[in-house]
Amino acid sequence: MRVTMPDQEDNQLRTLLQAIQSGDAEAFRLLQEHFRPLFTRLRRLQHLPYRGTLGALEDTDLEQEFALILWETATTLETDDHFEEILKRRLNRELKRCLRHERREQQKRATLDPALLAAPKDNPSTLPSGDGRLLAAIASLSPKQQEVIKHIYWGEQTAHQIAAHLSVTPQAVTALRRRAERRLQILLMEKTH
Repeated sequence: MRVTMPDQEDNQLRTLLQAIQSGDAEAFRLLQEHFRPLFTRLRRLQHLPYRGTLGALEDTDLEQEFALILWETATTLETDDHFEEILKRRLNRELKRCLRHERREQQKRATLDPALLAAPKDNPSTLPSGDGRLLAAIASLSPKQQEVIKHIYWGEQTAHQIAAHLSVTPQAVTALRRRAERRLQILLMEKTH
C-alpha cells in the first residue's frame, strides 16, 4: 500500500531527488533522514525470523547497504512516482540477500573439524571416524542438525536429553533429526548413483 504524501511533501521529495541527481550531498543526507524510519522498520521485520544469526554482519554494513540502495534509487529513477514503493522493494530484497549470505557464511564456519571426527564413541561431542561419504554428508548439515545426529547416534541420548542440552523442545529435536536423516539419505543416494 502506497503512503500518499501531501503535495508539499511530494514537491519536497521531487526537489530533493533533483538536487541529488545534480550531486548535492546535503540533499542526500536529508533524504537518508527522511527514509531512515522505513529502513529501520524493514530491518526489524527481516531480523525476526533470523534472530541471533547475524554474526559478522554489522550495523555499519547494513547502513552502507541502505545508503547505496537509496543513492542508486534516487539517481536512476526518471521520475519520483512510486519512489517509496520502489525503495522499499529494493531494501527488502537487499536485506534478505545479506541475511542469506550471512547464514551461508555461518554454515561454512560451522563445518566439522576432520581431526575431531576420529574421537571415541563415548564422547558425543564429536563424531567417530568412518565412511568418508557419510562424514562429508554430515558436514553439509546445519550445525544444530549435526549436533542432533551426533548425540542420537554416537552419544545414544534421548530426544529429551538432547533438547535439554540444546535448549530446545523434544519436538524440535525430532524435527531436526528427521530433516537431517532425509538430507543424509538424499546426499548418500546421490553419491552412490
